[in-house]
Formats: sequence, structure tokens, C-alpha cells
Amino acid sequence: MSIKFITTIFLIFVTFSNVDYAVTNTNLNLRESPTINSSPITILNTGDTVQISNIENGWANVRYKSYNGYVSSSYRTKIAFEDKDSIEEPKKEFKDQIGFVAGFKYVFYRTFLLIFIIVGAFITYKLRRPDARFKKGYREGKMSHFSTFKLAIYAAVISLLTGFIGGIISIFH
Repeated sequence: MSIKFITTIFLIFVTFSNVDYAVTNTNLNLRESPTINSSPITILNTGDTVQISNIENGWANVRYKSYNGYVSSSYRTKIAFEDKDSIEEPKKEFKDQIGFVAGFKYVFYRTFLLIFIIVGAFITYKLRRPDARFKKGYREGKMSHFSTFKLAIYAAVISLLTGFIGGIISIFH
């Protein structure tokens, strides 16, 4: 490998690497440009996760959700960014889901995965055929692409129905 190739890979890694931090202070303005006179895009609060890509001329370049902006780096020590891994997020249970969309997503994803994996494994098991040429004594069954696609459609339809039920339950929950 050439030095040019290794240098290019290193520069790409450094350019696209962002560090995640959790904000430990409230009412921090995320600004459009790195000046105190620029208008705020949004306000950051305690626990918000941000990515700081670089710090230049007293301003930290920050990405928060879909927003890109700047935070004054003079507030860094005052704000005290904390490492994201040190903050534990509580595990979400169905009882924590509020509203139709949250309940729908929670039930839909889990139902789809369960149906797809369990039924897919069962179908693959049923496709096994006895064959003495193999060490196990049988030939592994393999689903065709069409069968896999059909299973995904069935799982999606059933998951949609259970997702609607889960969404309705979470409205009244």
C-alpha cells in the first residue's frame, strides 16, 4: 500500500468522524453561524445528544438531530459536555409509549421481526430433506427469493394489524 492511499483513508476518517456528547445544561443556543449576532436555530436542553465535529475560532461546529450549527466554545467548561456512554437511557416498555404513532411503531417493529424470524426458521426447517451424502444426514432447506418476499409481505400485513391495535391501546393507556 502506498503512503498516498493510507493518508487519504486517514483524512477521510478524520473528516467524517464526529464525537457524541450529551448536553448537561439547559437553554444553550444552537446558532446558524459562528457569531454571537447570528440567530438561534434551536435551543439545546439537558440530556440532548449532539455531535461536535470540530472547534475553530472559539466556536464548536455541532450537529443536533437534523440541525447543523455552532455553539460558543467559551461555554464548554461552563456547560460541561459529558461523554454519551456515561448517560444511561431507560429501556422503553410498551407502557412508556404515549400516542398512536409511538404505540404503532413499538408493536409493528417487534411483531414484524418476530413473525419474520420465527416463521422463516420454521419454513426453512420444513424444507430440510433426508440425504445420506451429507454429514448431518439431511440437506438444508433454502427459501427462494420469492418465498422470502412473500413471507415479508405476510409479516408486514399482520404487523400492520397488530400495530394499529397497539396504537389504539397506547392512546387510551
